[in-house]
Amino acid sequence: GACVQVGAEPGDAARRAALDKLAWVDEYLGASRPAVLGLLEVSGSLNANRPLRRWFRRRGYATAFLPGQLGGRQSGGVLVAVDEAQAELRQSVALEKRVLGVSIFVKEEGRRRHFVFVHGVHGLTPGRAARQTPAPPPPGGSFAAQLEAAEGWLSEVGGGLLGGGLQQGRLLLVAGGTSRALVR
Repeated sequence: GACVQVGAEPGDAARRAALDKLAWVDEYLGASRPAVLGLLEVSGSLNANRPLRRWFRRRGYATAFLPGQLGGRQSGGVLVAVDEAQAELRQSVALEKRVLGVSIFVKEEGRRRHFVFVHGVHGLTPGRAARQTPAPPPPGGSFAAQLEAAEGWLSEVGGGLLGGGLQQGRLLLVAGGTSRALVR
């Protein structure tokens, strides 16, 4: 439990919440054993998250981590964990602010698979601009820029899966080098 510090003092509500989430992840890993797991809203720098990455390593997962930046704080990061019994983490790429792409080699299939995890930022999107007066994009990017970066990389690598916190209501499906925007 001591591996998650998240910048909170012992006994602090944020620390307790982080430990509760970590306990849930531990239970989920034990019950489901996913080949790939993406975590969003990860606080702290690369160095501050070494204990969390070691925690995953002890459970047989390799990790890739992209620190986030929100209002001058290091929060909103993305962590991807890959089960080393099922796959090898071959590449991780920071595609945009809070957008992490990973390539894995799936041992049973003998082939590469590609994933992008997006922790969506609020800002100008094409659909929003048509519905209302758009707010200017936040410093360092917009949701539209995040999706464009994800789509571009997945198209470049021949397709893959996009997942994450997509609060803007737009889902992008990229398969076999072609993409299609799905709006709810």
